[in-house]
Amino acid sequence: IGRTGVFILLNHALQKFQKEGPNAEIDVAELVTNIRKQRPNMVQTAQQFYFIDLIIRLMRHNLQVAVHGSNEQHLKPSEFPQES
Repeated sequence: IGRTGVFILLNHALQKFQKEGPNAEIDVAELVTNIRKQRPNMVQTAQQFYFIDLIIRLMRHNLQVAVHGSNEQHLKPSEFPQES
């Protein structure tokens, strides 16, 4: 259930980015709450929340690079700076 929730949540985030652009505001806690109203226990562990946060930040960064034509490169998860 938890892994499916991660996929569903990331799909929602991607749709929001596609609709609103790379600066779309994405509230992970709110998305999880809304998904859990339909399917309880979606996204269960701290690691899943961390993974969701990481992938959303990667999507945002890579979309900003693509949209703004920056000289920065697209990043892979292993290259993304960690938040402390």
